[in-house]
Amino acid sequence: MSNEGHFNVGDWEDTVHYGFLKNNYRYFPFSIKMVDGRVFIWDNYSNDSSLKRGDEIISINGNSIQSIIGRMYKCISSDGNIENNLRVRLQSGFAWMYYLFEAQPEFFDLAVIKFSSQTKTKVNVEALTRSQMGSNFSSRNETKKGSEPEKKGELYDLSFQDSVAFLVLKTFDWKVVEDGKYDAKKLYKKLFTQIKENGAEVLVIDLRDNTGGRNEFAMEMIPYIIKGNDQGEVYKTSISWKVKSKTYKMPKRSRLAFDGKIFTLTNAWTYSAGASLARYLAEYGGAFSVGSETGSRYEGFAAGSKQAVNLPSSGIKVGIPRYVYVFPNSKKEIPSNRGLIPDFPTYPTLGTYMDEIDLEMQKVINLIKDCATCHL
Repeated sequence: MSNEGHFNVGDWEDTVHYGFLKNNYRYFPFSIKMVDGRVFIWDNYSNDSSLKRGDEIISINGNSIQSIIGRMYKCISSDGNIENNLRVRLQSGFAWMYYLFEAQPEFFDLAVIKFSSQTKTKVNVEALTRSQMGSNFSSRNETKKGSEPEKKGELYDLSFQDSVAFLVLKTFDWKVVEDGKYDAKKLYKKLFTQIKENGAEVLVIDLRDNTGGRNEFAMEMIPYIIKGNDQGEVYKTSISWKVKSKTYKMPKRSRLAFDGKIFTLTNAWTYSAGASLARYLAEYGGAFSVGSETGSRYEGFAAGSKQAVNLPSSGIKVGIPRYVYVFPNSKKEIPSNRGLIPDFPTYPTLGTYMDEIDLEMQKVINLIKDCATCHL
């Protein structure tokens, strides 16, 4: 639909999308996992408990799943030709996107291959409201006693193992930053002081699922990861909707700058400011990336505040980014209209998802053990 991922059509408060929250719509009662062009049931919210995680969907109401995916891809905004970002966007919203973009049936005839027996079967399931799905899911997935609730609202986590520092930057989200009263300059000074005091020789920065937010949390790390004295070199240009340009130049290297080996972990949800930081680490910090392609265009993308246009007939709000961020020519060989291509890609399978195997962390730990493989 659009070659820019920050472009959006509609939100959860408009006349179309609000129907999901108000339980006015009955729609596809499953979440899915997409692997190598195949689609698998992940969470089952339907009235039919016989369908299990890992069962493969072959067709829906007589239409092959591949044809459905092809049509729905055309309705999703994403940067450039980054297929894996399209995939995770569709994967995360398949149920409601199917309702808006494909069809609104009362029942779904599913052809599936059962994970347990690898036999093909057909199942008919009823479309449900959001509330009905929630009730089904809760009844089948009672929280285990003693289990710790997931911590939310945290921006980072820093830990050490031997001579390796592991820094997880979970998000740069505006609300998380404001609620936690985080200041980018102060935070990075604190973190890199700890890294230096602990004598870390290797730094692993985990940017997986960091969809961005506040740009300064990408930019303010630069003094701590640059290897040479590139002070004054332009690393980014922003162009506003008023056609005003602003250049951003390389800062002075900090006395706390990290001198060791740097690895970044990335995936398709490493996006916007998260993807910008992955770029800075690769271009100026000599970082090796592990994982999968980032979700934002490597040479630049549209973002920032949005100009809202309300469509008169539908009431849908269209959001158009007001800024274009342009990066200088890369030192790496990145194809046009693509994200950061990892130096060491990982290839998840249904099995690794089912077993919750952290392929990227496994890979980086093995690389650290044998740094000769990464030519350091």
